[in-house]
Order: sequence, then structure tokens, then C-alpha cells
Amino acid sequence: MSGISVYVEGGGETAETKAEIRNGMNTFLSSLRESARLKKWHWKVVPCGGRVQARDAFLNARAMEPHLHAILLVDSETVVAGLPRQHLTTRDGWPLTGIPETRVHLMAQVMETWLLSDSDRLRSFYGQGFNVGALPRHQDLERVSKAQISQALEDATRNTQKGRYHKIRHGGPLLGLVQADTVRARCAHCERLFLEIGRLLA
Repeated sequence: MSGISVYVEGGGETAETKAEIRNGMNTFLSSLRESARLKKWHWKVVPCGGRVQARDAFLNARAMEPHLHAILLVDSETVVAGLPRQHLTTRDGWPLTGIPETRVHLMAQVMETWLLSDSDRLRSFYGQGFNVGALPRHQDLERVSKAQISQALEDATRNTQKGRYHKIRHGGPLLGLVQADTVRARCAHCERLFLEIGRLLA
């Protein structure tokens, strides 16, 4: 049986926190998940904790589950230079020789960039006290640094009832709320992820 397996950075170290990211990412990728279901393909999202753990799980899956299309999805951490596989090879020294570019994907520069793409859903989640004016206005959010994204979330959420943004507590639920089309319009690497997985499912 063919299928898609997405090995994603994030989720912390416990089964409970990884489940939050898995559920959020499954909702965010729901159009692709539905395409896989209609094709009768297996589908799974695997939160791995850190970037290196995601890389190792992805490489292991390619060796152990050749019938599945394994996808790696990690933060780029910096502005992306070149294609994702090249970026990870050059920046991190990862051994990705021979792996198709179409299987390597980035959240540029971090997952939170995707969350900031949909200010309406962020405002809805945090409610009263959310400071939308603190969010970057750049159309191309992938040019905004990791530090700036983190500061923007801090400034926007510090006076809300839910409190300041917390990656483990808030990241998964927010992934399940933000609109994929909105994120794809502002984050080219998110658009690339949808297009490449879509081609596999065509």
C-alpha cells in the first residue's frame, strides 16, 4: 500500500505534546490528507521533537518503509539559500545526498512564521488584549528573521488571557486554526509543500 509519511520538527518530548502538533498539522494539511484518503493511500504525520530527530526519523523511514513517500519538514532557522536540500546540507551539514529535492521541505524560517500569516485566526485564538499591530506586515514573511517572529508573537500576546505565546501549549492548536490558503499566499515554502505532495497524490 502506498502512502505519505510527514516527519516534522516539533512537539516536544512527550506523547501528549507530540499529539497536539500531530493533530494541528493534520488539520492544517487536511486537503492533502483527504486526497490521500480518496486515493486509498496511507497517511501519517510524525512529530519528532528536534530537527535532528526529524532528520533521523525521515532517513530511517526511507530505508525501512520504501513503499511510503517519506517527507521531511523542518525549520530553516535562517533565510533559505537555494533549494531546501541544499540549504540543509550547506547550513547544517546534513547527509542528504541522493534524496529527491521534492521530499525535503522547510518551514521558513520557523513554524511560527506560518502562524503569523493568519492574523485573524491568531486574534480569534487569543481574544481580548491581542495586539495585532505588533505583527510584521511583510507580504513575504519568509524574509522575517526567527528572532523577529519570536518577538512579534511575544509583543502581540503578552496581554492576552491565554498569556504569551508558548510553542508547546499553543503551537498545535494554532496550526489547526490558521487557514492553509492564507499561509500559502505569504510563505513560498508552504506553497511548495502543498504543491509537491499534491503532485504525489495526483
